[in-house]
Amino acid sequence: MRNYPPLPDILDHRDFERSSVILGSCTLCGDGAAVYHSKSQRASICESCYARLVREANRDAGVR
Repeated sequence: MRNYPPLPDILDHRDFERSSVILGSCTLCGDGAAVYHSKSQRASICESCYARLVREANRDAGVR
């Protein structure tokens, strides 16, 4: 997986819903199988990118 910079305030993990099917390749990294989709943000992302969004949101909220 490529190393991409964090995306705080651009993508919100709460807007994404888990899909039961693969939606193509990840909009962010292009490597993983997209399994989360956001209609409002027009993006489909893989497990790794979704986990990164959650970690960033937790870090910003002070969760360890």
